[in-house]
Amino acid sequence: MNKLGDDELGLILSLVADPDDRKSASQVCKGWWIMDGLSRSSLLVDDPDHLPRLLARNNGAALLGITALITSAAHNLTHLDMDGCWFVTDQAFEAIGSSSCALRFLSLRGSSVTDAGLRFLTNGSCSKTIKQLNLESCCHITDVGVSLLCMMRVLEELDLAFCAQLTDVGGQAISTIQTL
Repeated sequence: MNKLGDDELGLILSLVADPDDRKSASQVCKGWWIMDGLSRSSLLVDDPDHLPRLLARNNGAALLGITALITSAAHNLTHLDMDGCWFVTDQAFEAIGSSSCALRFLSLRGSSVTDAGLRFLTNGSCSKTIKQLNLESCCHITDVGVSLLCMMRVLEELDLAFCAQLTDVGGQAISTIQTL
């Protein structure tokens, strides 16, 4: 039997939708495990302590950071959940904003995103694709950052619960987003 190439394996894994089946396929061998990571369209960072292993898996090599993860997964990534990742910097948000990925869902709940990070997101190409944005409990964003969200062209859902620095000024700014 001939060995499957990475392209063929990636194509096969892209057709496997069930998470349990994908997990089973990724346990066949290290090559399949790496290809599973490279062909994912969704990432959930539910435990910051697991991030180093996740990063190593999804860039297929060494730990290079969240920026490398975003860059390497850009062609597939549509769903990114980084809830509680308080250590992720504005540099990572710059990578997300400038990447060519077609992110539709981005959750930064409880993260350390600042107004500068939101500026990167709203000025980047993902501002044309993000439909759901969760900024719940992001204590570093202000009315200035929230007013930048008006540049998000297809935003349909926005969660700003427990953002302590937001005032009515920010509420008025987001009320102008017609797609919400």
